[in-house]
Amino acid sequence: MLKRFGLILAICLTYGCSDGCCLSDAVCKPTPTPSPTVPVIPSVTSLTSPTPIPIGGLQIIVKDSNTGKPITNAQAKMSSIGVAEKVKLTNSDGIAVFNDLPVTEDYQLSISANGYMDRIFSSSSAGLKIISGKITEYPFHLTPAIASISGRITDSNGQPVESAVISNNVYSTLSDNTGSWQLILPQRDVYSVSVAKIRYKTEQISNIDLTTVPKRELNNIALTSTNNPKVVFDNSKTALGQVQGDGIDLFNPLKDFLNQSNFVTEINEQPITVPDLQNVDVLVIASPSKSYTTQEIEAIKNFVKSGKKLIVLAEWGGYGGFYINTVDLLVQIFNLTVDTDTIRELSSNNYDSRGEYLIVNNFVSHPLLKDINTLAVYQACSVSVISGGIVPLDTNATKIIARSSNQGLRITSNGEYGVIGVSVYGTGKVVVIGDTSLWLSTDSNGDGRMNLLERDNQKFALNVFNW
Repeated sequence: MLKRFGLILAICLTYGCSDGCCLSDAVCKPTPTPSPTVPVIPSVTSLTSPTPIPIGGLQIIVKDSNTGKPITNAQAKMSSIGVAEKVKLTNSDGIAVFNDLPVTEDYQLSISANGYMDRIFSSSSAGLKIISGKITEYPFHLTPAIASISGRITDSNGQPVESAVISNNVYSTLSDNTGSWQLILPQRDVYSVSVAKIRYKTEQISNIDLTTVPKRELNNIALTSTNNPKVVFDNSKTALGQVQGDGIDLFNPLKDFLNQSNFVTEINEQPITVPDLQNVDVLVIASPSKSYTTQEIEAIKNFVKSGKKLIVLAEWGGYGGFYINTVDLLVQIFNLTVDTDTIRELSSNNYDSRGEYLIVNNFVSHPLLKDINTLAVYQACSVSVISGGIVPLDTNATKIIARSSNQGLRITSNGEYGVIGVSVYGTGKVVVIGDTSLWLSTDSNGDGRMNLLERDNQKFALNVFNW
């Protein structure tokens, strides 16, 4: 009986039941919302700061795998689900030190250096262990890069094209704001690369011979503009969980805005197939309430790899009918993951009690966040980067770009939890957001404005679809 009571209590705590849970056979649910459109989010009023977690440190020593000599100015990035990315450069002895690391986190460490292949380590793969009150030392070795291709991407007028994807279908990179790029490759070979960017025709360059000269700089690649991109909102798995009525209609203002911004929008009601996606540029999956089949996931994977964009909108762990497992299975292909949790804020500076939404402004520099000051995110689940996907993980392309503040709370622990993640696969792009409501017509805080028009949500939407 005690075990059963503990399980029910855990469910209550997980879903934020603040009005007292009925310890019966039924699973506890949050207090019903007066509005019939969107499930209510749990109350934040009863939350308190958890017990402080012990901290430790990590000292890394980075060396050349061939010579054993230390590598100076190697860039090391340390992050976890609840700790925002920390970036350090190694000194002349190849040493970098990370302090103030909570011992309970599962960390990921990426190391990159000019002229070397990037390396990704995790707590499980490298045995990284943070010990309370101590600085632990770990040696790491980087393999010298064997080959590379570089160049510059412009439009037909010679203006730089930022965020174009350049890929040989295994390794990918992005052009910077000057249009410049470099693709690091593991061996000397004859390569072909594709260049893709929304609103432009995909270009292919073949027979790039690196067998004798391992580094090649290509001539300027000019992309040709195309017609209005086609955006499809998938409703084949009933979007937005168990929202009463047709939940997909809550995207109508967003669709109207995209149409005015030279996109073409449609809704898909049929199972996803490869032919259905051939003329689609952007696919939006929003809190599905049913599972995607293996064949559908394969079609979506190949859709992204061919140079298209996937936007996945998830929801908090108690959102009625949201089938998070199918979303997580899909986004893990691209080295991202979503969790069955709920992100809150302990600080009133980062929380709007009227609509119980997070005020997110903890950003990294990224084109998606250009001219974005704050976002209103309505009770998100956490988004994080994982290693072990089917695509080589490039932390310059796969990253968390927006987090809660350091007063963010994930029920049992606090930290800076990811709410928006991005990735690149082949010549395509993936954006994963832990909340669906930020782009809906719903007025969650009752101020007379729809969620889409709160803060910089609409401007952010345009950045995402144009990226």
